[in-house]
Amino acid sequence: MMRPAMSAFSFKIRIFPWPAIFLGACLSLAYGLFSPLPTARGEAPDERLVITAADIAAMKVNKIADIFNQAPGLTAGSSSVSIHGSYKVRVYLDGAPLNDPTSSYGAINWDHVAPDSIERIEILRGSGSLRYGQDSSGGVILITTKPLKLLSGNIKVYGGNLDSGRAETNLTTRKGDWGFGFKSFYERSQGFKINNDSQRWQAGFKASFSPAADRYLSLAADYLEDRRGLSGLPDFPTPHSRQRTRNLALSLNGRYEGLANNLYYNSGRAANQDRDRQLDQNLTVTEIGDDLTYELTTGGFGRLALGAGYWRGEAEGGDFSPQSENAAYFFASQTLKSGDSPWSFSFGLRADLNSTFALALNPEGRLAYARDAWALGFLYSRSANTPSFQQRYNQTSSTDPNPNLGMEKADNFSLTFNIAPRENLTLNATLFYNILTDRITYVRPTGSGIGQYQNLGRVVYSGADAGFSWRLNPSLNFKGTYTYLLAEDREISKWLTSQARHKGRLELFWQPLPPLNAAFSLNYTGRTYNNRENTEELASYTLFNFRGEYAFDDYSLFCEVNNALNKTYYYVDGLLAPPRTWIFGVNWNI
Repeated sequence: MMRPAMSAFSFKIRIFPWPAIFLGACLSLAYGLFSPLPTARGEAPDERLVITAADIAAMKVNKIADIFNQAPGLTAGSSSVSIHGSYKVRVYLDGAPLNDPTSSYGAINWDHVAPDSIERIEILRGSGSLRYGQDSSGGVILITTKPLKLLSGNIKVYGGNLDSGRAETNLTTRKGDWGFGFKSFYERSQGFKINNDSQRWQAGFKASFSPAADRYLSLAADYLEDRRGLSGLPDFPTPHSRQRTRNLALSLNGRYEGLANNLYYNSGRAANQDRDRQLDQNLTVTEIGDDLTYELTTGGFGRLALGAGYWRGEAEGGDFSPQSENAAYFFASQTLKSGDSPWSFSFGLRADLNSTFALALNPEGRLAYARDAWALGFLYSRSANTPSFQQRYNQTSSTDPNPNLGMEKADNFSLTFNIAPRENLTLNATLFYNILTDRITYVRPTGSGIGQYQNLGRVVYSGADAGFSWRLNPSLNFKGTYTYLLAEDREISKWLTSQARHKGRLELFWQPLPPLNAAFSLNYTGRTYNNRENTEELASYTLFNFRGEYAFDDYSLFCEVNNALNKTYYYVDGLLAPPRTWIFGVNWNI
């Protein structure tokens, strides 16, 4: 039973018109259902969320986080992504992990990939742990870049308010079976509050050899450096807290028909200084891993996948002794589907052996039914999440270490429904129920600016998300997503911190003329609590954003305005969010 304070909070949220607005928009799609356009038929929609290069081009976004914010159930930031409230999401770029090894919450190095270079994105919500292992209870995101082509790429430059600017280059070339690519960027901003400035730069290289579609070998190297100030919470400012991070990522990936191998090396270093707290802390984390999988058709009734791998991580810092961990895993999965049958069934088991934590056995099963232009799927997945080196041993101006953190376990249930009743209309909805035991959570006592990661006992995420895409005519496309999330700490019958019950997004894409594109969006985030006792509350907010582009020949001019109404609001973690920001730039496609 929820306590009275929580019930009052629930009532306040329910009367906000945003869910009703979204429901009304969905009902208005009856126009699409009864329009004279022919009914879409053919292959049923996939349970996975798939975003193609064509979809990304139509979005006209400048940052990869904006791509994921248009997907139901996802919330992305400049270095983060969550699915159904969980930040335990593994992100892979061409088979190599993008998660920052020095991060306390699984931060993503989005700067290793540019939106223009993406061929395909697959989003596995609440699944994927069977194949991709620990720290993926929220889900898995797989990013595939475009094949290297004969002399192609782009140069993009833009500037904006807050003394911000960015210059980036992406170039590829190909000769015969060989391809080469280079990318780089430099970005800076003075920020919008005291000690909020930042500077970042990155350089990367890729070489590939591909004599056939199912045979290739690729080598990639990326280096990223980030220097910034950490301003702290409004009530507990840290005007002299500075952070410098470096990340080196190397990967060697190959495939020969059904056999694939991914070898990667990821090294990160984070330095935190705050003279007000006499803090001078360094953390270096290095990880190396090898992932081998083999897939084959089993008698025409489905596919069998087998995999094994090894991972080693090492960490060292100024005030703790060097730490190391080793892990090995094995998994097997079978998909069964006979001919034209609408039914399919997949199941599998994964074993994770870790030198620091107990053996984890994680099953996964999926039952799906697809007929014409609709599909229904039920999924169960179990996974284990291990605390990071940073959560256990590193100290910052706002976090104390906790070397006694344990593993958390997650059981995820979901029911997904997709339908494409007309060629111009798609709808999807998901019900989810996720149980986390010994969940790892950042806890900050009331009246304090310093917290610590702890295991919270039993936590339940439940709710639903929905989305639609409706192309009214060739020049107008209307999209929307809505997520309803109940995030409960069952140990004390309270809501979890930093989790909004309601999130919604409505976006209109408009092309009044062939060279001109515009996008208008409304983004709503409901009220949240920012302490475990639920006595400190952050207000809900709605933002209006705008993007525009004018293209001619190989050039395009673009602009972007975020928080156009200049509202004052706070992120769900309590940090003050930016005021109105804008950029204007030019892109040259080579």
